Amino acid sequence: VYSSSPKKVLLKNPSSAPSGFLAFEKVGESYNFYGGGYGHGVGMAQAGAQDMSRNFNKNYAEILKFYYPHANIKTFDNKTARVAITGNDSSTQHKLVKLVSKNKMVVDFKNKQTEVAPGNRLEFKMNGKNLEFYNNGKLVLKGSGVAKIASSNSLIGVPSVKKEHVKTKFPYYPGTLEVKPLTNGKVNLINEVSVEEYLEYVVPSEMSSDFGVEPLKVQSIAARTYTLKNLCLATLRANGYHIDDT
Repeated sequence: VYSSSPKKVLLKNPSSAPSGFLAFEKVGESYNFYGGGYGHGVGMAQAGAQDMSRNFNKNYAEILKFYYPHANIKTFDNKTARVAITGNDSSTQHKLVKLVSKNKMVVDFKNKQTEVAPGNRLEFKMNGKNLEFYNNGKLVLKGSGVAKIASSNSLIGVPSVKKEHVKTKFPYYPGTLEVKPLTNGKVNLINEVSVEEYLEYVVPSEMSSDFGVEPLKVQSIAARTYTLKNLCLATLRANGYHIDDT
């Protein structure tokens, strides 16, 4: 923070500022603000949406119109998204995939359906050109092709992955999971899930509930629009998924 006259530094990077790159100075009766940070500067500002709702009583449609002035709000039929799960190195390619569920899982692999008891640990990894499927450390099947895993009325946990926002446990996913072999000895892990159910997990990761209902509506619509846009990009379908979880 600089004083206007004489010009000298009073305080660097004030702790109360939302960005470490913020500084301001008083020039006459005016203040000049200088700043920067990690924001992309495109689309909706979450803090701005919260401010418009809380202090100016704007609803979600008015907030959207402010940030996206040339866009229209439309409805759509629910669709299915294929989301690539990234590993601890932020790559969509995994050397090993571990899965677990509190309820029974069913693995569809090599035209066979294998029932897995609740709590059993599954492992999938490549051995040469073959995908190997283990149940509690015991090899069940191996061969070429994709393995699909479902758990009725329960989420599927992935102990082989740890996310930044999950500090004490591994993440769980709704829908079905697919282990897809790659030519480099690794696999993709793809979550096939309805867009609406996917958003139930995306939106809380993007915005806290204390922002309020109207900003959460805006966040939901923005996230849904981003997801639908990627469902329409044919170039990504060659990879077996529409979007990844980053």
